[in-house]
Parts: sequence; C-alpha cells; structure tokens
Amino acid sequence: MNVYFPIIGRINEGKKILFKKIYDSPIIYPEDKLISYIESKGGVSNIASYLAERISELLIPTIAYGGRVSSAATLIFSSFKKRFAFEDSSFLIHPCIPPKGMEGRKIFKEYDLQVWKFMSKRMKISAKELEIIAKKDKRISANEALEIGLVHEIIKGSCKNYEILKTKGFLS
Repeated sequence: MNVYFPIIGRINEGKKILFKKIYDSPIIYPEDKLISYIESKGGVSNIASYLAERISELLIPTIAYGGRVSSAATLIFSSFKKRFAFEDSSFLIHPCIPPKGMEGRKIFKEYDLQVWKFMSKRMKISAKELEIIAKKDKRISANEALEIGLVHEIIKGSCKNYEILKTKGFLS
C-alpha cells in the first residue's frame, strides 16, 4: 500500500503533526511505501530537521518527487531513500537564517554543518562541497541536483502532469 505524505506550502507545526499521525499510525506495514510530493518555499528549520530524521529512520521505502523545493523542504527531500525531480523542478539550499539580532552566533553555524553532513551522506558530494553550494544561495536545476546526488532520477515532463505520476506508480 502507498502511504501519501504531501508536503505543500510552509514547513511548520502542522506538517509535523500530520507526519506524526502517519509515523505513529498502526497503518504502516513493512510492505508499504511512503510517497511524498514536495512543493515548498521552506519554513521552520527545527521542524524540517525533525521530519528529515524520522523519514530517514523509516524501514519502509520512502520516495519523494518535487516541484519547487526550497530551504527547509530541501533538507526533508534529501532524507528520502529514492528522490525524483521533473525537468522543471528546482531546488534551493542555503545556510540557516537566524532570528533578528542573533546573526553570527556559533550555534547557527554548527547547525548548518550538521545539516550539510546529514544531506551529504545521501548525496555524491562532501559536506564541504555542499556548504559551498549553500553559501551561493541560488536555485539549482533538476540537472544540477542530479549531478550532486540530491536527485536520483529526472522524470521527463512537468510536475503538473498527473498522468506521468500514474505511470511512475506515484499515484493510483
């Protein structure tokens, strides 16, 4: 059975609550798959960290496919075991944005290093190389994401074409 966890819009407490309902649910069995469509400009980093860690711990296959995936949502996207992008997908990786007045504090730099290490373990590049990309603070294309290992496969077509999703087995 496919268990769906769409991540659309801001990464916030509501996404955490929704995931906990799925994660703690007795409806997930070893033969299930967790499938997520991700289209988000990002959100709260500690919630993204929580979701990424829980998703990476799941023993069932986890599959993500994305449209425009930014910031905290890219961390979550990287936690899935199999990751797809469409030709028109894009991704944004950047350093944590501290609250006003707390810029430059060491704790945020340390958090970034932890994030880069977590993500790079799932990619083809080192944490240091990922940090360089993040500091550029610019969108990368699906092809660039494929080159660095953020994406495993590019699906021909647009993320808005639901027929493609059916043929890939992402939708019933």
